[in-house]
Amino acid sequence: STGLSCGSNGTTTFYPTLIPFFKELIISSFECPDCGEKNNAVQDAGSIQPNGLNIKLNVKNSEDRNRSIIKSTTCTVKIPEIDFEIPSETQQGVLTTIEGLLSTAAESLDQQQIVRREVQPEVAEKIDFVIQKLKKYASIEEPFTLILDDPSGNSFCQNPHAPKEDPEMTILRYTRTKEQNLLLGLPDPQMPEFARRAGSKVSVLSGTDADHMEKALNSDMMKEVVELPGCCLMCQAPGIERMINIEVPYFKEVVIMSFVCDACGYRNNEIKSGGAISDKGRKISIWVSKPEDLTRDLLKSETAGIEIPSIEVVLAHGSLGGRFTTVEGLLTTIRDDLSNNPFIVGDSSESAIQTAFKNVIQKLSAYIQLSEPFLLVIDDPVSNSYVQNLYWPDHDPALKIEEYVRSFDMDEALGLNDINTKDFEVIED
Repeated sequence: STGLSCGSNGTTTFYPTLIPFFKELIISSFECPDCGEKNNAVQDAGSIQPNGLNIKLNVKNSEDRNRSIIKSTTCTVKIPEIDFEIPSETQQGVLTTIEGLLSTAAESLDQQQIVRREVQPEVAEKIDFVIQKLKKYASIEEPFTLILDDPSGNSFCQNPHAPKEDPEMTILRYTRTKEQNLLLGLPDPQMPEFARRAGSKVSVLSGTDADHMEKALNSDMMKEVVELPGCCLMCQAPGIERMINIEVPYFKEVVIMSFVCDACGYRNNEIKSGGAISDKGRKISIWVSKPEDLTRDLLKSETAGIEIPSIEVVLAHGSLGGRFTTVEGLLTTIRDDLSNNPFIVGDSSESAIQTAFKNVIQKLSAYIQLSEPFLLVIDDPVSNSYVQNLYWPDHDPALKIEEYVRSFDMDEALGLNDINTKDFEVIED
């Protein structure tokens, strides 16, 4: 490749990689042997995600400062304390740390300060204030809030507490607006067959989950298959969306959607619970102590969180998407995803994190083999998850179901606080 500084030929290296819980990326690096210029960039190798992503992080210490982050080209970076914003499309995608992001921003602002002090001294004074604040934030002299807002859903922030939940980081997935879809080059979301896809949470089933799904579809639970026109999320070619209702005994109906693109071969499966949103949340606790417990049918909705208290594993609400599987299949999926996490391999990983991950993976393998009993908790704020009762209609001694009233924050995350079901015909001034 040709260097932009001196015009000589340099070398560009491309490295495709896959980050579990995230997506495929291409990391490119350029180096010129003549002038020494170096740069790097991160490009998306996969598709645009079904939902936009908003990550809010409270940065308080050096551990937070060293978090790895991926900022895509479409991501907007904000620091509310100083009203600072890096708009989307103004920088290339980058794989860096929070410290590196702040340092780069401060250096970019400082480049034209000499000219600004002569031409616009008032503006230069304000920018000097922002630069000093960014440097203090980079050295953790003051705590601050970092927000990554990416309509494409292709940005990422490392959780150093994994596999536990991060108390300082909040992740929200949202439905893109019409303007955001057009900015990303997607079709008009007003199209009926696409509007439903744009706001959905897609879960691709494979391995144990796919086998279990196939058995369910071939059983007596299957009803009439409904076919609707749709658009492929990868190539936007027209295709057929197939949808069926499955009756889960002693629970409720679930809707399974399947799409296969004849043009590019892309396929996905999606599970959604039928019916209205329940008034209360539900926490299901399963004491797994015998082989029959591992084969229990399990429906995990896209809003449910998972916890295994004995090894302090907590998967936030929405992790892994919606799944129709077994207890064994769910544990296998968690273990495999943790095993493939790139933050526990290579010279960039910390030994303490590596040890913690390996211990958790070993424990999960032991649980799958039922070497020791354990407790599995599924917490679903909209009560759309289900675990099979092996003793129905009698009480199952290994299964405990608790209902609870959702908090205001839970309703806010689900978008329920803005829903008016009573006086919806009255327009407020």
